[in-house]
Amino acid sequence: MRTLTERPEAVREGFVKVVSINHLVILEELKRILENPPRLPSKSPFGDGKAAVRILRIMKSKLQD
Repeated sequence: MRTLTERPEAVREGFVKVVSINHLVILEELKRILENPPRLPSKSPFGDGKAAVRILRIMKSKLQD
């Protein structure tokens, strides 16, 4: 519920939609989405979701040195 986002790539890729802070506009958009769900892209603009595993692996290897 905002008018700006720090994640324009999420908007561009279709994962996020900046709607409004007006409750009536938000409710209308929610109704539209529930009646006609958007098709989400198959690939996230934020990577593959495995960053934490990679970071942990690197940290463990540095601690073992």
